Amino acid sequence: GGIIINRSFVIGLAGYGLVNEIEVGTLGNQLLNFGYAGLLLGYVNRSHKIVHFSVHSLIGGGGLCYRTCFYDDCYDDMLFVFEPGIDVMLNVTKNFRIGIGGSYRFAHGVEFDELMSDDISGPAGSLIFKFGKF
Repeated sequence: GGIIINRSFVIGLAGYGLVNEIEVGTLGNQLLNFGYAGLLLGYVNRSHKIVHFSVHSLIGGGGLCYRTCFYDDCYDDMLFVFEPGIDVMLNVTKNFRIGIGGSYRFAHGVEFDELMSDDISGPAGSLIFKFGKF
């Protein structure tokens, strides 16, 4: 969430994480849990139009836990995250917007034998519901 300044500039905080551990590794016997958060900066182009777009970036950090299915010991690591993105929004009502978006997560600092920063980096898509005073 965040605040919109002059109906164009956005500043706020954002966070993302896995709800479930996911299986990774060549045999599928490793589990990964991952989350990150940071400062969200953005620009909204012509927010008064029925259809408009916005660009944004998240700059922050996070952590991950990497373990095997057979042991409870968690190998954890911290990482830097930069995630630029673009969204297309539709003004449904005065206080509700819906949209779709895409971004690319650049992760840096992950150094495990079988898991590196490039494995955590990648594209993402989103379905967006915004409620508030715009």
